[in-house]
Amino acid sequence: MAALVVCGVLLTRRKPVTPTTYADADRRTGTVVGVAALVFALVYAGLAGSAPATAAYAPPTQLTAQIGGEFVDAEGTPQIELIGLRLSQTETIRAGDWLYIDLYWRALQPLASGWRVALTLIDPTLSIVWAQSDTGAPGGFDTATWPTDRYVVDRHILRVRADGEPYVADLAVRVYNDAGDLVYTGDPLPSIRIINPVCPPPAESMTPVSVQFGDRLILRAYDWQQDGDMAQLMLDWTTGSATGDDLALFVHFMRGDELVATADRPPLAAYPAHLWLPGQCLTHASVVDVPPEADRVL
Repeated sequence: MAALVVCGVLLTRRKPVTPTTYADADRRTGTVVGVAALVFALVYAGLAGSAPATAAYAPPTQLTAQIGGEFVDAEGTPQIELIGLRLSQTETIRAGDWLYIDLYWRALQPLASGWRVALTLIDPTLSIVWAQSDTGAPGGFDTATWPTDRYVVDRHILRVRADGEPYVADLAVRVYNDAGDLVYTGDPLPSIRIINPVCPPPAESMTPVSVQFGDRLILRAYDWQQDGDMAQLMLDWTTGSATGDDLALFVHFMRGDELVATADRPPLAAYPAHLWLPGQCLTHASVVDVPPEADRVL
C-alpha cells in the first residue's frame, strides 16, 4: 500500500496532458484514445486514491491517530491541518530502533513556498530529545504547490537514541512557515514507551546499597550532593517482579523528630510507575530545596 501511495503521489506531481482533438481525426482513433484515457483514469484512481475531494475527503482508515489539529498564522487564520498520523510501531519501541511516521497534511488555503516540518520524540518534561526528524518540503512537495482538495503524506524516519532510557516519550510536531516562524498547535500526539533491555551499573560517584521496597523496587545506589540550600538527589533503581499503580517518592526533611518540610514527587516524572516492566533499571535525578533548619533527610 505504501508503494501505491508513493506512486499516487508521484503521479499527482505530473501535469496531466490534455489530448488534442482534430476535426478530421479518425473516429476509431478517437475511440482508442478515449478508452486509453478511461483506463488511465481508472488506474490513476487506484494508485492515487488517497487524494480525496475536498467536499468529502476522509483520511485512511488505517491511521494510528486522527488529530485534526490546525496550525494558524500570527493573525489566527488556519493555514494547514494535521489530519492524522500512522506509526510503524505503537505503544513501545526499543532504544536504538527506527520509527517510521507518516503525517497526513491538508492545506486549508493556498500556502507560500518554504513551509517546513520538524518532528521530535521528547520526554514529557521537554528536556530530553530521544529522536528527531527535520524535513525540507513536507512530503517532498513545495508547500506552494499544495492543493486544498488533496492531502499530502509526509514520511518521517527517526532513530531512537541507543542510550534511550525506558521512559514514556511524546511525539511533538513543529511547523515553520515561509518566514521561518514557528506555528503552534495545542493538539497532543500519541506517546510511545521506550524499552531499553540494557541495565548499566550505577555511576561510580554513587553509594551502592541494596534496599528492597516490597516486590516493586530495589534501590541499588544513591547520591546526595548539597550546595547551600540546594541539593541534587540521585537514586538508581531496579524494578521488581510486580507491577501496579503509580508510586510516590517521599523526601522528608527533619529536625530531630520534627518534620519541617517535604519534597515528595514521583520516582520518575517522565515514566509513570504503572508502565514499568519487571527488571528495568531506572535513574532518578532531581534538585530539591533544603530548609536551613533541617538536620537530616528521610
